[in-house]
Amino acid sequence: MRLLRGRARERIGKHRAVLRAVALIVHALEEKDRGCERRDKQIYDGNEMTAEEVPPMTPERWLANILDVTAQIADRERQERRWLAPDVYAWECPDELICSLDDVVFDGFLERYTPTFSAEQREAALGFRDALNRYCDITPHHLDPGKTLADPRWDFVRRKAAALVAAFSKKWPPSDSVN
Repeated sequence: MRLLRGRARERIGKHRAVLRAVALIVHALEEKDRGCERRDKQIYDGNEMTAEEVPPMTPERWLANILDVTAQIADRERQERRWLAPDVYAWECPDELICSLDDVVFDGFLERYTPTFSAEQREAALGFRDALNRYCDITPHHLDPGKTLADPRWDFVRRKAAALVAAFSKKWPPSDSVN
């Protein structure tokens, strides 16, 4: 998917990299304070496990992550409330919201599971993807929140996101189609 937003994605990526590095340092310091020497295990669901023991993401969890992001894209009220707020956080902006689809690997989900979609789901998922890609192709690398909210093309993307959420909520996967 061509959702990467150039400079905005680089900027956000640097912020995330810094946050990840800080989290790793804090975790290492906590382990040192506890006298932990083993680095081959991680905590998952309250238990120490190796990477091989951590269960893979289920299709249902993957879809839930995607629906969470697309519901945020569909939510005009939340966007108006947070993108224009005086106390807005750096990640509360159109660029970050669009980049969130890369974070949940939306394209990978489509590649893997499109054959299992109903006609309505296929139309909604591919229609949303195409509308967002078109929007990203014709807009600047950095999106102004106020201008984005007033843009009828963004409203079209938002409606496509709502259609995707409606098409998939509690309707996928069919019990016999996902392995």
